[in-house]
Amino acid sequence: MFRRLFGDSKSKDTRSLSRTRHTNEQNQDALRTIDHLQQSEDMMNKKLEKYDEEILDLQNKARQYLTKSNPDRPGAIRLIKRRKQLELQRDKLWQMKQNIELVNEQVQTSHFNRQVTDSLNIGQQHLKRTQKLMPTKKIEDIIDNITEQMEISNEINDLLAAPILTNDLNAIDFDLENELNILDNEILKENMIQINLPDAHTEKIQVSSTNDVDKQLAELQRLTTG
Repeated sequence: MFRRLFGDSKSKDTRSLSRTRHTNEQNQDALRTIDHLQQSEDMMNKKLEKYDEEILDLQNKARQYLTKSNPDRPGAIRLIKRRKQLELQRDKLWQMKQNIELVNEQVQTSHFNRQVTDSLNIGQQHLKRTQKLMPTKKIEDIIDNITEQMEISNEINDLLAAPILTNDLNAIDFDLENELNILDNEILKENMIQINLPDAHTEKIQVSSTNDVDKQLAELQRLTTG
């Protein structure tokens, strides 16, 4: 029952391993083919070089037969015939080599395309497995949780940075302000009394006018508060 619902993991692994083994065998087969074709090309190149050397040698010998004091024309003709036969064989071999090169290029291109296709397939399978493990809804939930935690952290920071005030401290500040005002008024009255008292050596008490008193009070207020 569980195998029908969730599948057989062992069978999946076996199929995956079988596909991997098959792919490796194909890659090895392609590499062996490319190597065999390359060896054939090398062998043909050596054979073509040998043909060229023999053809050149026959050509030189035929010229020597004709440049003798007593030219050997029949001998020169035999050498020329042999040269032409070798040229025909060389041309056929050269064409065969061209065909081998073409096939080798096609095999290499096919092998390269197969490797690219296998790589794309592996990447696609990896992406599919990853996306199954991380669906869009799960990613959205993660982002929402991160955002919520950041908001909570910011609120905590704001609370910790706020000044701590209590009712007792507020009451103390209010009482201190009242006492300070009372003390200012007492100092102001004492200064007013000292201003109005006459000096001991003066014979006549000089009474200040109302405007002068107001100015003096204003000056004292400025001095005490400033």
